[in-house]
Amino acid sequence: MHVFSSDELQAGMVLSDRYRLIAQEAEGNVASIWDAVDVLSGEPQEPLVLKVFHKQTGDARADVTPTFLTSLRRLVEHMSALSDDKAARVHEVAQDTNTGHVYLVAQRLHGRSLSGLLIREGSLGYAPSLAIIEQLSDGLAHAHRNHLVHSDLKPSHCIVDDQGGVRLIDFGVRFICDELWEFSPYRGIATGQSTISRELQMWWSLQAINGAYPHPSDDVYSLAAISYTLLGGRHPFGRRSATAALDLNLVVPPIDSLNSVQNSALARALSLRREDRTSCVEEFADGLKPRSVFARVLPSKVWPDYREVKAEKFYPAWCIRDE
Repeated sequence: MHVFSSDELQAGMVLSDRYRLIAQEAEGNVASIWDAVDVLSGEPQEPLVLKVFHKQTGDARADVTPTFLTSLRRLVEHMSALSDDKAARVHEVAQDTNTGHVYLVAQRLHGRSLSGLLIREGSLGYAPSLAIIEQLSDGLAHAHRNHLVHSDLKPSHCIVDDQGGVRLIDFGVRFICDELWEFSPYRGIATGQSTISRELQMWWSLQAINGAYPHPSDDVYSLAAISYTLLGGRHPFGRRSATAALDLNLVVPPIDSLNSVQNSALARALSLRREDRTSCVEEFADGLKPRSVFARVLPSKVWPDYREVKAEKFYPAWCIRDE
């Protein structure tokens, strides 16, 4: 599948007579990321980030269905329930009338992605890693209580600021692209026909790879894979996807520096079968807390139990419902 880039976008362009592109920050599988300002916001102009979806045909308007736009708008509307200290604010979904480009307008966060920190630092250390995991857990738990699943949690979607604060970006976008965008490169992952690299798939649960509706336990799997990498210095399955782990019958090796309770929490959260996996991040995060192996762990009944809740009840799956 050929994926076009956003080459025609240039610094200085103004989308929708409002958002001036300053510099391209990154280019991903479905969109390019631009630093931008709102020229109508007065002085000083508000710094923003625009996620501009790639054009697949000569006219981006031919790429986008009304259902795709409506679902993105539903997602952004629901994301307003998230606290600013846990996720980047997404202001709106818009479409430029001149070029046809569809884009998300989001808050500009100041900091580094967790993937960038890991590349630069190698190991962040035990205490800083636990602090990051705790904040990621709080953010995901907050989202799940508001019936929102991330569906694409990975280190590059975790932003760490200079004070150590962590916020999440890109809630739900991957799933909506997969379901409703004809040209989505995420399609065909389960059959090996996707253009998505192994490096991205290694953070996703088996169910996410196979195209199931996103469920809170999928975020638990991704969080556990990130947590294992932070605490153990390596990916739990050697940078392999959940599909490869299943085919090779791999098990999660314990981390020597953790106690049995912590290693058990990681192993349960990384279960390939959804029904065997820890269903809520609060329970997973509690199992990772430093404590004596003889300390009492709170029973699971005190945590939300999402096992019997259908994935269709959560956003972004709820976004694609018919009116």
